[in-house]
This record gives sequence, C-alpha cells and structure tokens, in this order.
Amino acid sequence: MTHPYRWLALAVAIGAVALALFASAPKPTPRLTPVTAAAPAESLGIEIVSGAVRPERTAVAKGSAITLAVRNRDDVPRRLSLAGYEDRLPSDAIPARETRIRQFTADRPGEDFVWLVDGAPAGIFAVAGSHLEEGHR
Repeated sequence: MTHPYRWLALAVAIGAVALALFASAPKPTPRLTPVTAAAPAESLGIEIVSGAVRPERTAVAKGSAITLAVRNRDDVPRRLSLAGYEDRLPSDAIPARETRIRQFTADRPGEDFVWLVDGAPAGIFAVAGSHLEEGHR
C-alpha cells in the first residue's frame, strides 16, 4: 500500500518543480501603443480697425486647432493673411463691416508670425511650444 503513495508524492514533487520553473520564466513585455492627445481647440477673435489688428498680439499653444473669427470694422474691404501660415490660412478679402470664420492648426512654434492687412504688418501671432517633436530630445 505504501507503493502508490510514493508515486503520488513523486508526481506532486515533479509538479511543484515544474510550477516553480514556469513561474520564474521571463514574461514577454506587452507592446505599448502611444497615446496621442487630441489637439486642444481654441477660439480666437481679432478685429481689423484702421488697417491694424486688435488685439495687437495674440498667442496660442502649439498644436491647437484654432477657430478664428475676423471682424473687419473698417469701411473698406481688407485682405488678411498670416505670414508663415499662408498654406494653412487662406488670404482672402473680408468685406467692410463683416466677419469671417476660418480654421487652421497652429503647429509651427514661434513668437514672430505677422498678421498682414493688405500686405502691411498689422499685428503679431505667437505659438508657444517646443520646436522638438514630443518625446525627442
């Protein structure tokens, strides 16, 4: 009768050793998927008054999705553009006493983008943030 218990004890000992080896084996590292935050949305309102932009200086964070409302308070049509963002923000005439809504992404950092009214400097647009891509040094 003691003979079957020896086999059972041997099987339990082998199982314990196998379980210990399995538990101490290196585990595969899970792949992490980078999470990209949605661009912050910002509303920005400016006015054209006597050929100048008011407020004279505007600033947003890099990567912001901008909704721009431009009101022309002058009695003549004005053409507004943003130097450095010509490919993102179309330059078009804004009729006298009217408002136009435009959208673009402020993804180029810098503090010296110039609002141009009819081709003349009229204000400053700044984009706060690093020139480096996120995660790079």
